[in-house]
Amino acid sequence: MPPLERAYFERMMTFVYREQLVAKTGGFEEITRSAADLWNLPVYKKQEMGNIITGMRIADAGTSEDNGQTFKTLTFSYPDQGDDFMPNFRRGDMVYIYGYDREPDVCGSLLHTATVERLGGNDVTVRLVNRQRSASLFDGKTFAMEHMASDSGTSCAIRALHTFITAPEERRSLLLGRREPVSDNTVCLTRKYHPHYDQVLLSAFRSQDFFLLVGPPGTGKTSMALRFMVEEEIARGTCGVLLTAYTNMAVDEICAMLNDAGIGFLRIGGESSCDERFRDRLFENAVGGLDTVENMRDAVRSVAVIVGTTSMLQSRPSVFGLKHFSLAIVDEASQILEPALIGILSAHDGAGRCCIDRFILVGDHKQLPAVVQQSETDSRVDDPLLHGIGLTDCRNSLFERLMNIERRGGRKCFVGLLDRQGRMHPDVARFAETMFYTGENLRPVPLSHQLEASLGYDLPAEDAMDGLLKVRRMIFIPVEDDNAGRLSDKVNVAEADMAADIVRRIYRFYGERFDPDKT
Repeated sequence: MPPLERAYFERMMTFVYREQLVAKTGGFEEITRSAADLWNLPVYKKQEMGNIITGMRIADAGTSEDNGQTFKTLTFSYPDQGDDFMPNFRRGDMVYIYGYDREPDVCGSLLHTATVERLGGNDVTVRLVNRQRSASLFDGKTFAMEHMASDSGTSCAIRALHTFITAPEERRSLLLGRREPVSDNTVCLTRKYHPHYDQVLLSAFRSQDFFLLVGPPGTGKTSMALRFMVEEEIARGTCGVLLTAYTNMAVDEICAMLNDAGIGFLRIGGESSCDERFRDRLFENAVGGLDTVENMRDAVRSVAVIVGTTSMLQSRPSVFGLKHFSLAIVDEASQILEPALIGILSAHDGAGRCCIDRFILVGDHKQLPAVVQQSETDSRVDDPLLHGIGLTDCRNSLFERLMNIERRGGRKCFVGLLDRQGRMHPDVARFAETMFYTGENLRPVPLSHQLEASLGYDLPAEDAMDGLLKVRRMIFIPVEDDNAGRLSDKVNVAEADMAADIVRRIYRFYGERFDPDKT
């Protein structure tokens, strides 16, 4: 193995194993969740962090498809968990369900592994990993729910790094920054899409290796740019498009965009982490019932677009054996650590051919970074060889590293910027532009709400706060910290009261015009 590739592989493997260690045991004070919390933390501390729901009682045991002989979906009701309780669970989370008598004790109970399907205010629905035949396991008992510990992320990252070091040399060199990307200036778009997007689309499709698209908030990354890129690739008659993102929520948004555009797709994933609207497009539901592997392969090949989270694609690499992709587009790329992405981009058939011809990374390195549990000291890179390819901290995303390489090389044709935002009124956007996006020169589209001069608050002001709300779209309000006696650092009652009061005032101003989804 060449020295640079060995240095990269060893440093990333160290980073992955350290991340696993911290996830299991906790490493420093800022860690808010580790596997060892299951038995190390008292119940009240878990409640502070929102990592346990107690007092759950079975409300419904939904039967499965095997003539009602077993059940797999359970709905539990639970009492109020306290004013300060902020649940740290979401749809798709893997959890442990276990019974208890006086106080929850994960070490002294039978654990049922499950996936959260729905979380309400006083009830939760989960899908058991293993079907149960006897309802007596749950009847009349009290249960608790906590996060499940898993090594699947670590295993996927290790496989990804192995995939990278065994990939064709050309792809390895590209991802390590040793080979410059190639552009073909003879390429033209098959049609015009939108005057604000056509130029960046042209640059993206002239790029023969990769393209980096920076999309600040409200610039239409998914609803416009990603849609146009998919439509353009399909119009070229190429073999397939792979769309992926870090979170299930982002993948749901991609599916909604494809659905609205009338573009057929298959989604890789499970029902519990997929919006109900798109469950019929899940791989298992759409083609899982076919009788032969060849029929399944033909069905997958006939669909232009495959969608899934990066973690799902890493855990199910068999998709690359079913379909070759002319283009992969990664949304939220600035939130994804290198080991979670590099294996997908370097996937290959073992015979010297990459499974993905070109890729486009869409992100914004000025928004939320990738989530890392180990300390900055542990993730820092000290090897001069790796500094030479822009790798100075394993916390940084591949998106950011490739962008720095392109900037350092003075190349602008492989990086694009969406500079028209349609979300905020200019009075609101000015703060973000001044503090964070001074170099991007963001401008309004403009849409109708961005052209409004008046706020339309015609009622008389009740007090000075009302007076400000009538004339200002951006207000900074000092709120005293009420930390004394507070159980959780996720709760600030004074701020909540202020927010509720502002909503009350806005509701009064709007009256019948108030729209809960838009106002």
